[in-house]
Amino acid sequence: MLRVESYLDLADHVNALVTEAGMRAGITLILPSSFIEIPRAMQQNFKDAMSVVRDFGKPDLFLTFTLNPKWKEIKDNFFPGQKPHDHPDIVSRIYDIKKKALSQDLKKK
Repeated sequence: MLRVESYLDLADHVNALVTEAGMRAGITLILPSSFIEIPRAMQQNFKDAMSVVRDFGKPDLFLTFTLNPKWKEIKDNFFPGQKPHDHPDIVSRIYDIKKKALSQDLKKK
């Protein structure tokens, strides 16, 4: 939920600066919290994490899973001279497959 009243003073200030400079103001663009690397997104992620802790308790295990662009499965799908950044679709697909395999291993084994 966006509280627009908190932006009114900012909009008034910007409009005053624009008027003083003899310019015309552009459109107002407010990025949603789903836009990464903005404070609102980080705050939303923090609140989501804290709600999980509130509902289920403190975690017993913290697991980090990262991608290695030198995995054989990734390199085997490139033509000679191609790099992982040339095919993010292949890299992300293989990462997803390995992540699902890890999840299955943790749940069933």
